[in-house]
Amino acid sequence: RGLFPLVRILPMVGNPVEENPIDLLFNRFFDQAGAAYRFVKFRVESEKDLGACVEGARKMGFAAMAFTVPY
Repeated sequence: RGLFPLVRILPMVGNPVEENPIDLLFNRFFDQAGAAYRFVKFRVESEKDLGACVEGARKMGFAAMAFTVPY
């Protein structure tokens, strides 16, 4: 892993996402496990933007992707 390991991003997409505490839970687990992952929330305003969001996630090489309300 080296001094600066590559951190894999796991996005959660939804609207709203601000109040959802799931990132705290996952990131605590990743820290305790020594896993180079980070769970990040992304607010996507409209379902019309989901295609671009998924395509961007693919191009950026995200490890996985989660969806929450209302998507």
